[in-house]
Amino acid sequence: MCSHVPRAVKLDGAAIPNLQFSFYEQPNTGLKGVIAYIAVDSLSHGRHEIALTSLPGRPGSQNAKPTAPGVTMIPFWR
Repeated sequence: MCSHVPRAVKLDGAAIPNLQFSFYEQPNTGLKGVIAYIAVDSLSHGRHEIALTSLPGRPGSQNAKPTAPGVTMIPFWR
């Protein structure tokens, strides 16, 4: 099972408190990961960023861009 859960999650620089994580395994590929729901319906249209701060010594997501030690930025548009 995946043991990588971000220590802190920020949306556009603001912390998201009490974010609930669930472990997941993609049935077709067996890829393991972590899922969290972040409501974005109140965000303005345009570019936004989610910042994941990992525990020391844990790598960031292979699909996201590492920017600083322990921080992975995930850009998205609404």
